Amino acid sequence: MILQTIAMAFHRPAFEVPLHCETTDEFLQTLQDTQRALRTGELLDRQSRHAIRKSIGGWRELSDRSWRVRMGRIDKQLRELRTKLAQGLKDGTIRRTHSFLDFLNRRQAEDLEELRGKCVRDLNRLLREAGIHPV
Repeated sequence: MILQTIAMAFHRPAFEVPLHCETTDEFLQTLQDTQRALRTGELLDRQSRHAIRKSIGGWRELSDRSWRVRMGRIDKQLRELRTKLAQGLKDGTIRRTHSFLDFLNRRQAEDLEELRGKCVRDLNRLLREAGIHPV
């Protein structure tokens, strides 16, 4: 059940549309909510902030050791994505332009896109192995 909750957390536009099409605050909130779902098993509705799905525990409660290791890597990648995005906003290499992400450095945008894509690809491999439809 925890893997299905995590899959739901990743099945959001923030993991599908190009980063420059994302509103800054919504993207950051989605990353935070997704990490929360991974770590606690609780997925929140974006609008109401109420729990829409709860599973006991987070990825650390998975019975399969290999899956725990892989989910730990995905959690780390999400944290890295959030950190790099926050750092770019802080140092000005990423700007908020009309609420959207504006990258001054194309390479930085590509790196963040690749990291986000890696999270999804790694999750999808695990979901397929578990017999769950990928996101």
